[in-house]
Amino acid sequence: MIVTGDHGQGFGWPHATWGHGFRVYDENVRVPLMIWNPRLFPTARRSAQVTSHVDINPTVAELMGLPAAPDWQGRSVFAPDRPPRAYFYAANDLYLLGVREGKWKYIYDATRAREELYDLANDPDEQRSLAAANTERCRVLRQRLASWRSFAHGALQQARRQSQTSHH
Repeated sequence: MIVTGDHGQGFGWPHATWGHGFRVYDENVRVPLMIWNPRLFPTARRSAQVTSHVDINPTVAELMGLPAAPDWQGRSVFAPDRPPRAYFYAANDLYLLGVREGKWKYIYDATRAREELYDLANDPDEQRSLAAANTERCRVLRQRLASWRSFAHGALQQARRQSQTSHH
């Protein structure tokens, strides 16, 4: 049995946001992922692995002993070489891009050209941005976001072309 959620939810704390889809702070993007199978996991354990929804299908396939489809973007949460990274975006009143890599969370506000960087191990409520003191880390994470955005844009364009050719 696998249980997950589709989004987080802001309730006005620790940031003054309500609902979901407007920001990429942890209360807005963090979701549960619980896998229960007494045969595979006889004792309960908790993982600190950073994952994303795109990792669910490859994880289920691995648990079932099946190969992941080659066009799936995610990786099994059990893959030993899995990068500890997840990407986020919100596009309502602001266009926000975010990446979580290990203990670091980087947010780029493309609308206002502002950036935030949080050390979630020491600041889990994302209250003290360390962007100004960590320009090199911000640069690297901003490059990761740019690569992810470019990849996502290319995948969307390819899907649109395939859809158009299949309808003709």
